[in-house]
Amino acid sequence: MWLTVAGLALTAVLGAVPIYLSTRPDTPEEHVAACRKAHAAPLERDVPAAAGTWRRLYGDCSWPPVPGAAKDGYFEIKVTTYPIPGAVMADKFTSVQVFKSGCAAYRLWYKFENMGTSFVAEPLLLENDEIVSMYDGSPEQVPFPLTRTVGWQSDGRLVVLTHNRYEVHQVTCVAPA
Repeated sequence: MWLTVAGLALTAVLGAVPIYLSTRPDTPEEHVAACRKAHAAPLERDVPAAAGTWRRLYGDCSWPPVPGAAKDGYFEIKVTTYPIPGAVMADKFTSVQVFKSGCAAYRLWYKFENMGTSFVAEPLLLENDEIVSMYDGSPEQVPFPLTRTVGWQSDGRLVVLTHNRYEVHQVTCVAPA
């Protein structure tokens, strides 16, 4: 009798080991899936911002974790959009977006929408400490009316000059080039 109970207990314990091991993520896809489940990612939501500005929070997971992400691969990116005072739709740029996160670099897609035309532009690979155009990633300067708000320099942030006909479609953290 004792041997039978001990055998059943040993079988139960040994049977549980493969179940436990099989629930640990092994592949990059499994790590990302576990991270996304833990953080309800991917996420994109508006967050409170100062009057006249817009702020959106993006979050997702990567495996292996990219520089700036948490140990489980989770990262968050805050994007604050500032309208350029006096800009009109015919101007090249109508707003400035400031990207803040622990990420060192980003892959950024913009979506164009205007008068029934819609498309997603080719992704840009950008790094912090840059001030660039959303059209092609070329260097730009912050427009004078926003230098008090945004500053003259990027100061560890990514600053992108944009147009209201474009919106961030997707943004992810990536390893710097």
